[in-house]
Amino acid sequence: SSHFGSSRFSGDPSCPGRGPLWQCARHPRMPSRVIKKDEVKRMYAPDGMPTANNQTPGDLLFTACHDGVSIASLTRALDKRANVNARNRAGKTPLMYAALNWAHPQYMNFLRKLTDSGAELNVESEHGYTALDGMNEQIQVWEAARERERREQQERREFMEGRGPTGFGFGSAEDQRKMIVWNQPLVDELDTFKMLPQLYEGKKFLAEKGAKVGEAPFNPAYVTDDEFVQKRDKLIAKYKDTKYNFEGHFWRPAIPGLRPPTDGIVGGTSPAQ
Repeated sequence: SSHFGSSRFSGDPSCPGRGPLWQCARHPRMPSRVIKKDEVKRMYAPDGMPTANNQTPGDLLFTACHDGVSIASLTRALDKRANVNARNRAGKTPLMYAALNWAHPQYMNFLRKLTDSGAELNVESEHGYTALDGMNEQIQVWEAARERERREQQERREFMEGRGPTGFGFGSAEDQRKMIVWNQPLVDELDTFKMLPQLYEGKKFLAEKGAKVGEAPFNPAYVTDDEFVQKRDKLIAKYKDTKYNFEGHFWRPAIPGLRPPTDGIVGGTSPAQ
């Protein structure tokens, strides 16, 4: 499961029927701070909705890197002196988010802009993962999906040519040749996978500049409470320097799957989470 996930104990609004225990197992995180509707309005005056005028430079930077599509937005945030090494509540930096947007045409431009602006490559998240860890996880996930699609395309091709399994439930080879079988472009021509080489390019780019995996990453689901506190406090102490401070809000309703608050309270979360 991914270590770059959502809240540990609050249910995921984008996954109806998935309760706190499912969330804890899939995306272990500490409990979110509860934010009242009035507090959200104070964060994003006047109506509680974030705009370019009521967000901090840090908010703008995290949003730009989370979306990964607009170099102009990234440049505006940096021009406003946003802290390129800020760690949000999850301990993630703008570079960590930008490193995951390998499917966008501006991917390499984002990585170059951030590194040229002084982004540290080996800052760790709250669970000890670096930007390179995130890229390695993406490679594992998407290469597995690519291989599965390649096998399924081969199976469909065999059916179309009458070389698939025959017998009960499959019919004869001649029956198979007459079937209309769903097909699509070759695996590396699919939009889903054709940008994968860019992920490898990004990984090579950061590695050549000194990017490394985390020294001691951990999954809170597999450690005791005492071990978790020890590891957490060690990371907090490591990044207590003000150069890692994030000046922004804890809650951003533009996150996919979340909705603006309508009644009393909402679960707080970090920007661009």
